[in-house]
Amino acid sequence: MLWLWLIRHLRHPSRLPNQSLVRRMNRNLTARILILLLCILCLARVIAFQPIPHRKFCTRVTVTVTQTGALLAKKKVQEEQANHDKWLSSFERLAKYKDTHGTVDITNDEELKKWLDEQREQYQWMLEGKKVRLTRKRATALERLGAVTESF
Repeated sequence: MLWLWLIRHLRHPSRLPNQSLVRRMNRNLTARILILLLCILCLARVIAFQPIPHRKFCTRVTVTVTQTGALLAKKKVQEEQANHDKWLSSFERLAKYKDTHGTVDITNDEELKKWLDEQREQYQWMLEGKKVRLTRKRATALERLGAVTESF
């Protein structure tokens, strides 16, 4: 509150009870600068302790973005696990088909044939150096089963 009193009386020196103080302040520029600095420091201290309404909003947005990122990461892991499970079940069906028929040339199971064609296509792209979904570990498993070779 001191700074308000000082600012008010610096603007209107006639309000000061002691006119000689006003005359001395007018003559002494250094005193005025010091008083002004004191006012600025007091004002800065008052502003520093005021709550900033936008800070709370930004924090909520940051938390929301972080939570969204975590949910997306969790969803991606779940999708990868589901894709792995689907690939593994198809691979097991192919291995069972080979054990039963002695070959991986599928004639009667369209879904398995389509899956194997996709794997062969992915394998060829991998050999060409393109970016593919087929991992090296899966490609090795398909090679050992005899489902993919460089000629496919």
